[in-house]
Amino acid sequence: VPADQHPLFFRTFSDMMTVFDEATLRATPLLRMFEARAESAKSKEKYELQLCMPATELSRLLGPQLIESVAFTSSDPFLRTGTDLAILYKAKSVNGLVAALALRRAQTAVSHPQAKPVKGRISGNGEYVGLVSKDRSICSYTATLGSDVVVVTNSLAQLRKLSAAHRGKKPSLASLDEYRFFRQRYLLGSTEEKAFLMV
Repeated sequence: VPADQHPLFFRTFSDMMTVFDEATLRATPLLRMFEARAESAKSKEKYELQLCMPATELSRLLGPQLIESVAFTSSDPFLRTGTDLAILYKAKSVNGLVAALALRRAQTAVSHPQAKPVKGRISGNGEYVGLVSKDRSICSYTATLGSDVVVVTNSLAQLRKLSAAHRGKKPSLASLDEYRFFRQRYLLGSTEEKAFLMV
């Protein structure tokens, strides 16, 4: 994660679903922390559609089998008006997760024929694939960084920043004294931790 971004880490896929379910039940306070009107703008639904990642019962079943941990990061906290959002999955099975994400894009393409497949290369980190509509209501790019991190983002600029941080070409969050302090104070892997947010 680049040093100048806002990350939200989940120790496991199940922890992420627990936090999101609680946020939905309580009228999305997680979104209100950043934007007072985020819930009225249906930010969660907008990003689920844009990224081709609706929450379904199947995803709840498959997620823990394919995904070890999850991180969200964005260039700014303005979810309601739109931001460069990325989800990073530490995969238990990269091939399985990539296939599942490809299926989601294919399903979205059927219901939104205006969205077209795209692909290209990221400097130093291989290829990306995606599905994009002209109005960006659908805008999903997927790439693999390293051996086990699969990224889904709505922005090629964001993907390039993540790639640069991964390759050491851009300062990463792990290089910050503040991050190291809080991670030492609240140890990663604590059974009490569901999420770790740094703003």
